[in-house]
Amino acid sequence: GTVIRSRMSGDRIRFPRRKCTKTLRKLFNEEALSESERASTAVIGCSSDLFWVEGFGPSIDTAITGNTKKVLVISAID
Repeated sequence: GTVIRSRMSGDRIRFPRRKCTKTLRKLFNEEALSESERASTAVIGCSSDLFWVEGFGPSIDTAITGNTKKVLVISAID
C-alpha cells in the first residue's frame, strides 16, 4: 500500500516540469540539502514508485491536470 516514509537507497522521481527522472540522492545534492534535511524529508510512495517528495512536490504521474477529479490534501504540523 501507499505509505509516508523517509527516503530509501535508489529512490527515483520524475517531476512535471523536468524532462528527466532523478534519484533523490542527485536531487538532494543539487539542492545542497544537509544530511539532517535529507533524513527528515518525507516521501509518499508505494514500493519503489514515489508519488510526492516534501519540498519538491508530486511526480509527473500524480500531478494535478485538467483531467483530475479528486485531490488529496496533506498538511504537516511541526
